[in-house]
Amino acid sequence: IRDRSYGLDGQYEKGIQWCEKAVKHNPDDFFARLMLTTVYSMAGQDEKARAEAKEALRINPKYSLAKAEKRAKIKYKDKWFAALRKAGLADNEPIQKPSKPTIAVLPFKYLSDNPDQKYIADGVTENIITALSKISEMLVISRNSVFTYKDKPHKIKQVGKDLGVSYVLEGSIQKSGDQLRVTGQLIDATTDHHLWADQYDRKIEDLFAIQDEITMHIVSALQVELTEGEQARLRHRSTINLRAWSYAVKGHSLYERITKDDNATARNLFKEAIDVDSKYAWAWTMLGNTYFIDTRYGWHQSRDQSYEKSLESAQKALEIDESIPETHALIGLLKIWKKDYDGAIDAAEQFPRFVVRRVAETLN
Repeated sequence: IRDRSYGLDGQYEKGIQWCEKAVKHNPDDFFARLMLTTVYSMAGQDEKARAEAKEALRINPKYSLAKAEKRAKIKYKDKWFAALRKAGLADNEPIQKPSKPTIAVLPFKYLSDNPDQKYIADGVTENIITALSKISEMLVISRNSVFTYKDKPHKIKQVGKDLGVSYVLEGSIQKSGDQLRVTGQLIDATTDHHLWADQYDRKIEDLFAIQDEITMHIVSALQVELTEGEQARLRHRSTINLRAWSYAVKGHSLYERITKDDNATARNLFKEAIDVDSKYAWAWTMLGNTYFIDTRYGWHQSRDQSYEKSLESAQKALEIDESIPETHALIGLLKIWKKDYDGAIDAAEQFPRFVVRRVAETLN
């Protein structure tokens, strides 16, 4: 109390001495830091005041001048809060920005006439989400969240607010015969400014290369540094066979409907994909997911048999490729089903954010 009186009465040096003693005694005393900020500011020692204000916010990052001012019943109230504002403290609670870039990949629009091939746009969207999810220095919004915007009008700034992201990727695909036109644009969701945009006119067999290029452009634009392992994972594709990929992506669109008939049809499509490319790890994972859905909803003749088939498919996928986040999510689900919670935590170790989110979405 004495240090506040000294400062407000103009005895700044004495006030500073008392406050510095209090801070030295307990460096994490928020009130002492706030006092020292005030007295430094009143004494015209602006640089020290700003430094103390940062220390105060370190201790209490949710401090709001507006809220504190309403509650305050002190003499020289206006002088006190003017000094804190001068030191850089804000009226409202500071917005805590994530330390990593946050991005939402919105569903790519399919602009061609044939509605039966819309799966191509969905597949590209999902592939880019999966690729970005493998990067430890990025936070990527899940497929389930972004696909709520499919075929709906939206404003980028609102999407950013709704999903809590700083960046949004959107694009389109147009197919004519064996020719593709793919566009992509990366937008700062806070300013609505374009950070990167491009158009690709290629043949259909170049689709995977286009996805890789878009992913790397995002990484470059957001100045994300990749580890050697992440660089290798981004270059690696689960399949290079377009026909196998087409079967699997069609199957995925049906699987997402979560009905007994669609799940059975999706399973057959995943099997078709595996027949074309037996090393297609993602297709093996999705095949396992169909068996898990059977297990969960009772769409089976034998729950134990469906569970075992799901586990076998997941293990086959891991044998082929350990870098697919969805596979680890499936393993996590299977462990939770058997109440092996330590095993589920182990399954989430490589891709913790992705696995935890996917498990939560599936079990909700």
